[in-house]
Amino acid sequence: MGKNIKNFEPSNTFSLFNRPSLWEGFARLTDYYGNLNCYNYSETGELADITALKNDWASLNQDMLRSYREVYHHYVKEKEEKEIQKQTESVSA
Repeated sequence: MGKNIKNFEPSNTFSLFNRPSLWEGFARLTDYYGNLNCYNYSETGELADITALKNDWASLNQDMLRSYREVYHHYVKEKEEKEIQKQTESVSA
């Protein structure tokens, strides 16, 4: 899992919250009353639900695609190793 951290793609699952910058993070250290909390608002609750569902499905799709690629590459690599092993066994025999 750690080897794939460079290919990590953040999802929009938590679209309710704004992503703070580095400076906003420092400012939050002294924000004792929560004045810096910012949320992404939608016009209606239904629109917020649709956006959340869309982001959840996109995140799920991203995870499934990443898993598929990892399994596929593992399978292909394993198959290639077996073919190389068969070739070396036939040459040495």
